[in-house]
Amino acid sequence: PSESEGMSNALLEAMSFNNVVVASDIPANRQLIQDSVNGFIFSDLTSLKNIIKMITSSKNLKLEVAKKARETIKEKFSYQKVTRIYIKLYAELLSL
Repeated sequence: PSESEGMSNALLEAMSFNNVVVASDIPANRQLIQDSVNGFIFSDLTSLKNIIKMITSSKNLKLEVAKKARETIKEKFSYQKVTRIYIKLYAELLSL
C-alpha cells in the first residue's frame, strides 16, 4: 500500500474491472473511494486486517462494493467524461 501518491492508475483499473479495492488512507485515495461504499480505506494494519476479514466473510458485500466501484469509474472516468475535461482544459489554455 502506498503512503503517498497521486491518483493511482492501478486503483482506477481495478475498480473498472469490478474489483473490491482496499487502499491506504491518503488524500488521493480518499478523493476516489467512499469508505465501505465503493471500496475500503484503511489507516493501520489492524484496520486492514479487519477489512479483509469483513470482505472475505460476505459475498454480498463484495458484490455490492465492486458494483459501486465500477459505477464510480463509469460516472467520473469514462472516455467521454475525461475527453470533455481535456477539451475544456485545452480551450482554457488557448484562450489565455
